[in-house]
Amino acid sequence: MLPAGHQLKVRLFFSNGYDGTAQPGQRVFDVKIDDAMALDNYDIVADVGDQVGTMKEFTITSDGNVDIDFAHAGADNPLINGIEIID
Repeated sequence: MLPAGHQLKVRLFFSNGYDGTAQPGQRVFDVKIDDAMALDNYDIVADVGDQVGTMKEFTITSDGNVDIDFAHAGADNPLINGIEIID
């Protein structure tokens, strides 16, 4: 837990490795960080391609916790490969 008002970097790592979602539009999801939309209708394959890794970085101001929510926005399930929180 961090004090409220503290700035943090949140890094989310993605890589689609499932052949069943190898085409754009086959895995689309939303990501919210502390109730704010961070990625809306995010499609890993449309962004960087299949079998390719990427990282998205967000700067937030802590409220004491970091809440990361994933939600269906289209086909298949949301996917995350790693989360890094940097003070």
